[in-house]
Amino acid sequence: MNRTVQIKLHQSKLAWVHLRWLEDYRLDYLVDLYHRRKLKKYLDIVVERAERQIEELLKAGRNRGMAEEEVSGILLAPPRDYEPKWNKALLNQIEEIENSLKR
Repeated sequence: MNRTVQIKLHQSKLAWVHLRWLEDYRLDYLVDLYHRRKLKKYLDIVVERAERQIEELLKAGRNRGMAEEEVSGILLAPPRDYEPKWNKALLNQIEEIENSLKR
């Protein structure tokens, strides 16, 4: 019996790439989204936007791997002149947030 598992947008590779960015550069915003129960919706929107960018790159002649790599690079680019310093209470919530996205 084969079961097809549907991966939700917020569980995709691109979502996890952006999640890492949030952890590194906008942990305060990540924790806020999580506590307001808006993180999954936010990640869905980010991934939809990234998928549109990938489609445009495919139309421009790139292959899927190259397009995903370019979009991942965009998602991971640090904000200009931004040096985050997070307090321990925020850092301790990363594991809880990541586990919630797996459900």
